[in-house]
Amino acid sequence: QLGNSFKTLFRDEEKVKATVAAYATVYETGEALKAFEHTVTRKDGTRRIVEDTVSLKRDASGNPVGFIGIRRDCTDRRLAAEKLRLSEERYRPILERIEDGYFEIDLSRKGRYEYVNDAFCRTTGYSREELIGQSYEKFFDPETVDLLFRNYHQVYRTGEPLKALEYSLIAKDGTKRFVEESVSLRKDASGAAVGFMGIRRDATARKVVAQELAAAKE
Repeated sequence: QLGNSFKTLFRDEEKVKATVAAYATVYETGEALKAFEHTVTRKDGTRRIVEDTVSLKRDASGNPVGFIGIRRDCTDRRLAAEKLRLSEERYRPILERIEDGYFEIDLSRKGRYEYVNDAFCRTTGYSREELIGQSYEKFFDPETVDLLFRNYHQVYRTGEPLKALEYSLIAKDGTKRFVEESVSLRKDASGAAVGFMGIRRDATARKVVAQELAAAKE
């Protein structure tokens, strides 16, 4: 391939234009291009998904003379991610029908809710639109935030699921709810931890009965 144009790796003119534009940006700004994903065609006709990181190449005087880059083949990762996405789409309808609240938290976005089912919304009184994209910290007092952080961190550190964590929360209407939560790590197609997924059960009725029973015994 030495001496040939990069265009020989592409079969799509739009891909060529996108690549030229991306490299032009690197040349004009001097800023490195990171994680530029595109598809190339191998000599045998098969297509591979690759991820490029590109920087300007300069001579001794600092003048740009070309580009230097690193290319990572991410075909297997993308195929695995697509398989995982299709799997998630299949189990989403099941999660919508269960009586317990189900939630997914994104680890890379400072603990933001990525998915919640209807039962989860009913317990908190907040809609999906009010929950998705918001950090879990927004909906709890500092003491409960600390409790959740410590327990979630233990799940992340050990990889072991958290079972039956009990705590209270204040719903949107101001009422106090008691919940019981089970949490596990969420992993991407390559097995790397990307967040948490959990089941939250509304234990308010049970807790109230237990408190009333304790008071009656006293």
